[in-house]
Amino acid sequence: MDIESLTNRIYHAERDATPIATLAADIGTPERGYAIQRQLIARAMQDGRALAGRKIGLTSKLVQEQLGVHEPVHGPIFVDRVLRSGVTLDAAAFIAPKVEPELAFTFSQDVTEPGLSRAALTKHITHVTAAIEIVDSRITDWGFALPDMIADYAVSARVILGDRQVALEGIDLTTLGVRAMRNGDEVGTGTGAACLDHPLNALGWLADALIAIGEPLRAGQIVITGSLTPVLPLATGDHYAADFDHLGSVTFSIA
Repeated sequence: MDIESLTNRIYHAERDATPIATLAADIGTPERGYAIQRQLIARAMQDGRALAGRKIGLTSKLVQEQLGVHEPVHGPIFVDRVLRSGVTLDAAAFIAPKVEPELAFTFSQDVTEPGLSRAALTKHITHVTAAIEIVDSRITDWGFALPDMIADYAVSARVILGDRQVALEGIDLTTLGVRAMRNGDEVGTGTGAACLDHPLNALGWLADALIAIGEPLRAGQIVITGSLTPVLPLATGDHYAADFDHLGSVTFSIA
């Protein structure tokens, strides 16, 4: 199946919140997956959507080992998919959503030089914010492999941001902790070290990957760097709160 046909199938699945069978065999390689993803981003922008930034996935070394991959994946975040803490989501807009507490970094300047150190990368960042990513697979029963996961926006769906914007100075991102609460019960904990040992490692990987394809990170964009806990369940009627050290909390409900 050609890339245009594959793009159309994922585009309609996401638009209509209707799952489709795995496309991994037809896509074949991660490179073709990213080619489809780029076509989907272009098509979304033709529809009037704007790019707010990027997400990074598969930043847990354990998950990488489970899937037999050696690096993370990335996908788009669209402006209309970025929401504020306290929002109530419509369950009908999703297929099989799940929850990931994450860190969101906002950039103050373009990142056009590859291979930046953590210290140099920090100078490009204005602040970090508590975040929750809602991930959703357009592939039936989350039955994807790496090529169709990449093509499918890297399972990006929504990003919910906390209200506190915190400068990086004085914060140890590796030990920064999060406690996830579902309907008042603790369902997950983690620290920044879950993200490639340090969230800035993930940011550096993404910056280099985007420079390589001629689409560098831009000033004003946000990047979420991967879940700090295992992926968490989500069902209609749930209320979630993720409480972060230094950053405060971010909450949402789904109805």
